[in-house]
Amino acid sequence: MITTHSPPDVSFVVEKHTYTMTSLTKKQRRMQEEAALDEAHAMKQTTPPAYYITIAAMTACLPAILFLTIFVLELSILNIAVLAVGAVIATVALKIGYENVSAINKPIFAQQRANGVRACIEGEVKGKKMATSDIDLLVAKREQMVCESEACHYSLAFNNGVFLVALVVCSFYLFRNMNDLYNYAASTIVAAVAVFFMSTSQA
Repeated sequence: MITTHSPPDVSFVVEKHTYTMTSLTKKQRRMQEEAALDEAHAMKQTTPPAYYITIAAMTACLPAILFLTIFVLELSILNIAVLAVGAVIATVALKIGYENVSAINKPIFAQQRANGVRACIEGEVKGKKMATSDIDLLVAKREQMVCESEACHYSLAFNNGVFLVALVVCSFYLFRNMNDLYNYAASTIVAAVAVFFMSTSQA
């Protein structure tokens, strides 16, 4: 008597194998999406230093313009040298102030704008077939852009305000009885120091 053995259930094996591969593929894709999302959250989009330096240099020139026009400071070699040194000191202080205040306030703005940014993105993608992870990625990127822009402009307004207020108070009140050149040097240095300490005291 010949015994025959039926072949194994090939379809079941194939289906099981296919199911395992599909599960692995989905798992790997999910890991990639989570990695991309973490990278988007960790991404530090910062304002270019050249932008801060340009704005700082323009603001730092205001004391020289003030003393040359209102106080009618003479344009001698010594005066020009002091004006230039004062402008450089003010530029460095303002740039540091811009970066400090922006870095300190960016996480605060991110927390405040999180719900608004998500609502905006969800409104833009409404009706489109997008995975939740893709939406989260868009939210993270948009949040970085919005918060960096808001922190940058807040920092510019804050530091420029501190610098100009300190400059006016020093030049027109505290040091008004000093020689114009000394008045400029003292007022500019005090204004620069005020910006530096005010920007670091927010931490």
